[in-house]
Amino acid sequence: MHTLTDEMERAVRRATELTAELADVLRSLRPPAGQAAHHAGHHAGADRPAELIDEAVLEQLANDLGGTEEVTSLVTAYANGLDSRGRDYLASCERFDDIGAQRLFRDLRSASELVGATAIVEWCGRRTRGEIAIESELLTLIEQTRRAMTLWRLSLS
Repeated sequence: MHTLTDEMERAVRRATELTAELADVLRSLRPPAGQAAHHAGHHAGADRPAELIDEAVLEQLANDLGGTEEVTSLVTAYANGLDSRGRDYLASCERFDDIGAQRLFRDLRSASELVGATAIVEWCGRRTRGEIAIESELLTLIEQTRRAMTLWRLSLS
């Protein structure tokens, strides 16, 4: 009886954590009423999760790997390491470490392509083509992509 009670408490605690996480994500995706016009002029992919990640890529990955559980683990690992990938890359650029920056850039781009993180892949494409790809924009895209992936993972529950 005691074990069942402990398991129920853990399940309730986890459900509460997930609900709080979802609420945080939704709050961060909806701009306050006064900022709606400000956000309307931004790059379309920077504000809407549907354009931050390509769910068709994730669905295909689930088919290839045999289920959403495997993809969820992969997406979780990608999302958890995304901040450090981006920051390590930018730090290498600041140190003028071209070899390290190239290696980290390829890692960021290929990992993002694998999980359908289209906004980051597009940023990498702009950077590769020598177009303006502002470094601070990468950090914003990383945060927004992580949130979009959290929403995707929560939608599977």
